[in-house]
Amino acid sequence: MRVGQEMGERDAHPRDAMVGYQIRFESRRGPNTRLMYCTTGVVLRQLQGSQDLDNISHLIIDEVHERSVQSDFLMIVIKNILRRRPNLKVILMSATLDSEKFSSYFDHCPVINIPGRTFPVENYYVEDVIEMTGYVVDEDSPYTLKTKHLIQEQSASVEVTQRGGDSSKQTLSWTPEEISRIDRTDLPCDTYSLRTRNAVTRLNLNRINLDLVTDLLKHLDTAAPFCEVEGAVLIFLPGLADIQELYEMLTTQRHFSDPSRYQIFALHSVLSSQDQGRVFDVPPAGIRKVVIATNIAETGITIPDVVYVIDSGKAKENRYMENSQMSALEEVFISKANSKQRAGRAGRVRAGCCFRLYTQAQHREFRAFTSPELLRVPLEELCLSIMKCEYGHPHEFLSLALDPPQSTAISRAMSVLREVGACHSDGSALTPLGHHLAALPVDVRIGKMLILAAIFGCLDQIAVIAAAMTDKSPFVVPLSKRSEADSAKQAMSVANSDHLTLYKAFSGWIKARENGKSSEKSYLSKNFLKRSTLMDIENVKKDLIKLIRTIGFDDVAGASSASRLGGTEPQLSAHGVLKIADHAPSGNDLDPSSMAMVKAVLTAGLYPQVGCVLTTPSVDVSDKSTCLVETSSGVAQVHPSSVNKTLALTGSWLVYQEKVRMSRVFLRDTTVVSPYALLLFGGEITVQHTQRLVSLDGWIKYRAVVKTGVIFKEVRKALNNLLERKLKDPTLNMAGSRLIVLLKDLVKSEKSAR
Repeated sequence: MRVGQEMGERDAHPRDAMVGYQIRFESRRGPNTRLMYCTTGVVLRQLQGSQDLDNISHLIIDEVHERSVQSDFLMIVIKNILRRRPNLKVILMSATLDSEKFSSYFDHCPVINIPGRTFPVENYYVEDVIEMTGYVVDEDSPYTLKTKHLIQEQSASVEVTQRGGDSSKQTLSWTPEEISRIDRTDLPCDTYSLRTRNAVTRLNLNRINLDLVTDLLKHLDTAAPFCEVEGAVLIFLPGLADIQELYEMLTTQRHFSDPSRYQIFALHSVLSSQDQGRVFDVPPAGIRKVVIATNIAETGITIPDVVYVIDSGKAKENRYMENSQMSALEEVFISKANSKQRAGRAGRVRAGCCFRLYTQAQHREFRAFTSPELLRVPLEELCLSIMKCEYGHPHEFLSLALDPPQSTAISRAMSVLREVGACHSDGSALTPLGHHLAALPVDVRIGKMLILAAIFGCLDQIAVIAAAMTDKSPFVVPLSKRSEADSAKQAMSVANSDHLTLYKAFSGWIKARENGKSSEKSYLSKNFLKRSTLMDIENVKKDLIKLIRTIGFDDVAGASSASRLGGTEPQLSAHGVLKIADHAPSGNDLDPSSMAMVKAVLTAGLYPQVGCVLTTPSVDVSDKSTCLVETSSGVAQVHPSSVNKTLALTGSWLVYQEKVRMSRVFLRDTTVVSPYALLLFGGEITVQHTQRLVSLDGWIKYRAVVKTGVIFKEVRKALNNLLERKLKDPTLNMAGSRLIVLLKDLVKSEKSAR
């Protein structure tokens, strides 16, 4: 066992930049393969078939400093395997590694330090970029803090008119002490001009300044010594929406749209390997290649001709959202180790430069290393994998990690698995549903919704809704147009459901986009929708549909729609940027029957986040009632942003996506659901014969004939058996099952709330 602290090249299979979603499995292995080059996830899947990796003699794991859930999981497994297989040779590698910590974890194994073979890289910070480019921060710029009373010059001439009408010019000046009281940068006055210090003071340094990026690119093209150096520019941005925005900014400017001077490419994990390959081509002399990328280009791949790096200092990181008890991608500042990796991309073929769009003071505050993902994400997927591979109880297994998660986090994950129905009540083994969920690298609630949606023929709608759950809402509320935005959303509302309203908005955007940019822009403006968020939802939605198909489930009822919406590979334009194929749902995908199925599947995924509607009439008769909801943990109010904020269907049940505590406890993103949906996909059913009551988890109660509760218990058991048959026979067509047809008819027969 060895830990490598430095190495020359760090080429690896492109990582999926969307944490949690890995959709492309491209195997090039044949009978004569002796060396396999793969992702950590592929190794973990091999462990499900061979727990000791008996067919592998040497294992080299690169970029272990990234501390992903998968890599930390693999560390535990490898440590156990080495005790049983001392002949297995393992090498851990990284250029920015806390080598002593890893060495200690593996019983003080040897550390080998290999000097890097890169060329020197000169680092510039945002204050240096502003100083060299002369960038001016406009008062109305979206990147400007509303800071008043900035001194623009150290001295100024003013004309003073006296009482008699005579005027004279006088020079006003400010002392360094007076300037320092306004200058908040602590930048040395002898190095940086007052204009630069003012600009840094005024800039919102938490936003990525794309205007400054374009000014810097022009400077590299026109100013010595940069313009004299041939080579590519690599720009690091956190997400696809940022890449798309910068690409559109550059290609609409005359300076960058000339193909004889510039080649502009996008690099993102949603592109196929063939499309990604185009960024490695070296352009003819005189043409500057610009590659706009996420952190896929930080360690995953090496573009050999890069000499300039522009680092935004941001990345998308998976974080656990306590309110919704789900994970979400969040934009955060990178670590010092990440910034070193990014800068190193510029020193591959010759001395290079890295332009950091953050101050040197900010860089000093960066974390040394990325915090282990194991400590900041939900652990349901990991616990599923541990149980799938039969590594023992997750509590005991994860206590062996390099940085063990808290016991409460593991207990919470196991509780979620039980609620979803992925494991038995004692946590000893997975259910048939759990085995299917273990094959999906997504949140278990989303995975359950996707599987059931494929079975019940509403995969397209659920995939859109699930994609939106991983991102922020596409609805925007400008401060100056709150009432207009609220009215627009209420006008679009459907079926007392925020989730179906979102799908309706997304579907409308797809159709408007087919009619051209003008139609799309009008639709977005009229309905107060954000295009970049809708694009993110569209991309994730397609990935989710592909994921569900990889494990043998397909949306048979909506096959024609789903195949067009999810089956087309993203393509590159002539300039290399990602283009998403335009597809629209077919048929009436929001008729009462389909809405009933969507609500049933939402119930299955979001349960036990459910409550009963209470109605509290307002004292002012002109006001609408506030919708209060009785949940298992007390009364909460539907959030003012919900289409159900004034709902008055007393006694109705709704599911909610998250509960937040602000001035009071609010429920966000709610949907009214039917009793049948709760009885089919809710908690444990208890039948109280003498009281003629059917209850779920002891608190959701319905007065009904006793036989009703017994029937629903048997139906659930039959569905579980069907899932077990599907597990044994992946080719089984569940959508054509008599049981599924019966369940669909049952759900659709009950009138959904309006």
